[in-house]
Amino acid sequence: MASRLITLDGFRLRLVPTTKFKTAFVQLRFSAPFCPETLNLRALLPYVLLSGTSSYPTKRRIQDQCDHLYGTQIGAGVAKQGMMSVISFSLSVVNEFYLPGEAKVFDAALDLFRDVVFSPRLYRGSFRKVVVKDEIRLLREDIEADYADKAEFAFQRMVEHMFKDELARFRPKGDEATLDQVTPDALLQAYRDMLQNDYIECAVVGSFSEDYIVAAIRRRFSFQPRPADPVWTDTETKLIEAPASITEYGDVSQARLQIGYRVPTRAGSPDYFSMIVASALFGDSDNSLLYRTVRERDHLCYYVFSAYAAAKGAVFVSAGVEPGRAQAAAATIEAVRQQVASGMFSDEDLAVAKMAVIKRMRQATDSLRGIVADYAHFDRLYERPYDLLENIALVDAVTRAEVQTRIAAFVLDTVYELTRRDA
Repeated sequence: MASRLITLDGFRLRLVPTTKFKTAFVQLRFSAPFCPETLNLRALLPYVLLSGTSSYPTKRRIQDQCDHLYGTQIGAGVAKQGMMSVISFSLSVVNEFYLPGEAKVFDAALDLFRDVVFSPRLYRGSFRKVVVKDEIRLLREDIEADYADKAEFAFQRMVEHMFKDELARFRPKGDEATLDQVTPDALLQAYRDMLQNDYIECAVVGSFSEDYIVAAIRRRFSFQPRPADPVWTDTETKLIEAPASITEYGDVSQARLQIGYRVPTRAGSPDYFSMIVASALFGDSDNSLLYRTVRERDHLCYYVFSAYAAAKGAVFVSAGVEPGRAQAAAATIEAVRQQVASGMFSDEDLAVAKMAVIKRMRQATDSLRGIVADYAHFDRLYERPYDLLENIALVDAVTRAEVQTRIAAFVLDTVYELTRRDA
């Protein structure tokens, strides 16, 4: 899939032409240093902007216009990437080839998208109090729903302990305890800061004329030059003298075990591809050694899997266990890691892990968001555009010795258990 990266006025535009989809996808991203002081402001801002524009003053009016434009969809979100807070706005609009007659929707959809980002509805020069209050309520409900999920709650508690002196302890979704401190005026200042100072990226995926898209984007989006020094990996770390072991209690029928490892390999590293293969073999695939050993062989858990946080340099293991069996499960998980580090896995295990990684790569190209995410990852961290076939070749080239080296470099940081008191 051919693509181009173009520098326009104050931002970069990634074009990915493809005829695979019946829709075109546009994403506009604003990135600023992640910090606690702006955490809630940036968590709320995209949703306040989606609440109404000067031309379409309510969510209902925006949705009506989207429906009029053949089911156009506009969304927004916030995430943490490395040391950056990333606010994203997305537009999905049907390809005009599939519309009846001479119907034209892309320009009108892009105008609506521009209005959401650049023409918010204001009252007396600021965001409306009722809208801000409503979005605070919705965000609080979303955060509380996460805490009601015991597995998610246990993971967040482990993260808070493991990274207690690092920015990674904060969730980009927001901090419930300080949400009520957000004011319309503070939110407006955060909005202005975003437009004036953030590092900006735009991506367009779909079937289009390149000249037409560049002209359409250039007419609607223009920014003043700003420093281009985003930090896409999180290098904050600490010296681990001994792993932390933490047990907390709650109303749970199934204990939740969370284990955090530090790893030296981050996204952008030459060792990244061997790391994702090692991660898949260890616990991040359906046929991983953790699953086959801890669950299937020893029956120590209801579920177990690992996840590699590439931007942070961490691996997290999650398991649901019978209360009272967490210690045995944790010991077995560590034993499996040592087993892989010593080379006690078969060539078939390695081949299956590679197949899992490659399958995941191919599946990402089946969605517009997946394509945008892959290109953003490589635009930010590698000196080449995303290339599926090249990446598959790099995965296939991973050796047993490289997998052993990656797993041997795991450093156990935190073991966290959420269980009931009578366990």
